[in-house]
Amino acid sequence: MLAGSLNRASPLLVRVTAAGEHTALAALSRLVARAADARPRIARLSDRTLAQARALHAQGRHAEALRVLEAVDVADPQRPVADALRSEIQRMVLAEIPTPNVTAEAAR
Repeated sequence: MLAGSLNRASPLLVRVTAAGEHTALAALSRLVARAADARPRIARLSDRTLAQARALHAQGRHAEALRVLEAVDVADPQRPVADALRSEIQRMVLAEIPTPNVTAEAAR
C-alpha cells in the first residue's frame, strides 16, 4: 500500500514497517541534501586559484595573476568571477603602461 492509495471494497490490515526519518524517502532526502551541501572538487580548486590570483594582484604582480587565472577551466563554476578579476587586472596593467608623450614638434 502506498500513500494516496484508495480502497473502496473492504477494510485493510496494514503493517507499518518504517515511519518518519526511517523511511526510504527520508534516506533519499538526506542523500540529496548532503550532495547539495558538498562542494565539488573543481569548485574548491578554483576558490584556491582565485585567492592566489587576488593575492598576486594585490601585490602588484599582475602578469603572474593573469597566468594563474588562465588555469580556471571553461566549465568551472567560478569562471564568471575569474573573468571579472582578469578584466580588472588587465585594465590596471594597461593603466600602468606609460603612454608616449608626443609633442607637436616631435610628430613632424
